[in-house]
Formats: sequence, C-alpha cells, structure tokens
Amino acid sequence: LLFILLFALFIILLVPVLAQQLTGFAARLPDYLASLQAFIAEASDSRLAHWLHLDGGEVPKPLQDLAGTLTNWAGGLARSLLSGGVAVVSFLALFIVTPVVAFYMLLDWDRMVAKVDDWLPRAYLPTLRALAGDIDKAVAGFVRGQGTLCLVLGVFYAVGLMLVGLNFALLIGLGAGLISFIPYVGSTVGLVVAGGVALVQFWPEWGWIAAVIGIFA
Repeated sequence: LLFILLFALFIILLVPVLAQQLTGFAARLPDYLASLQAFIAEASDSRLAHWLHLDGGEVPKPLQDLAGTLTNWAGGLARSLLSGGVAVVSFLALFIVTPVVAFYMLLDWDRMVAKVDDWLPRAYLPTLRALAGDIDKAVAGFVRGQGTLCLVLGVFYAVGLMLVGLNFALLIGLGAGLISFIPYVGSTVGLVVAGGVALVQFWPEWGWIAAVIGIFA
C-alpha cells in the first residue's frame, strides 16, 4: 500500500512536470545547439578554438552534422513519446500487468520455492541452499544499492540544478541520476547536457556555469 501511494504521488506530481519539460527541451534543443555553435564560432580566436582546431570561426562540418542528428533524434523521440502509443502501453503495463503479476508472485512464492527445493539432490541440499542464499543476498544487495544510488543522485542533481536556476533542471537531474547505474555514464551525460544548457543560459556569468559543473563534480 505504501508503494502504491508513493507511486501514485510520483505519477500525479512528477510525470506531468517531466513531460512538460521534455517537450520544452525538445522544442528548444535546436536553439541551444545553434547558440553553442555560435559560441564556438565566436571563440575561434581563443585558446578554446585552438583546442578544438577551429579555423576562421567556422564550426567543423562533423560538429554541424552531429548537431543536426541530435536535433532530429530528440524531436522524433519527443513526438513518439507524446503522440505515439508507447506512453499508453507503458501506462497500462504499470497499472494492470505489474500489480497482477506481483500479486500472484507473492501468493505462490512459498509454493514455488518449495517446489524448486524438492528438485534439489538431497545429498547436496545444505550446500545448494547455502549457495542459493548467498546468491540471493548478493543480487538483492546489488539491486537495492544501485536503486538507492540512482535515486539519491537523481534527487541531488535535480535539487542542485534547480537551486542554481538551470532550465529543465528536474528533467536533466533525474535523467542523469536514473542512468547512473552505468558507471560514469549518468554523471557524464548530465554534465554535458547541463553544461551546454548553462553555457547558453548564463553566459557570460561564469559563476553560475561553474556552479553547474561543481554539482556534478
């Protein structure tokens, strides 16, 4: 009941906000990329341009192609999520399939375990039970640990970015936290996306940009 209550609050409070931010981010992504291109072009005579090997203030063709690809991909993803049937199917699966499966798993769990236990060779029963118990503890601890880590990081990133005043802070922060189960990927993706948005939003106020970088650091 507690899980259902928390999940319902999540759906009611956060999902509409995240959907709104996802739509807004997808709509403004081309502008962000264009602003970043302009920023790099303006810095063509700086040390940054030297590092990026920019000549004559022109953005390299591969970077332009990458920006166009990212724009098209983000737009297509947003349209498919909002207008396609993916969201409907996921919603029905969460609210219909998951509770039914969970109910019957909980109802029959002891019988399932007892049935599997009957299949075990009696001569090796203590050893097999001990190994199964060790596997259960290790896997359960790993899953709970990773889930807690992702939740803590997502909340930390989101709250930190919201305090800084970054646009789409909730979406970027929670997204970075949720994919943090992949080592370094969550923080790296969050840093790149948040850093790009901060550069466009706060430039030339380096203090706020540094604050965004400091959150991920």
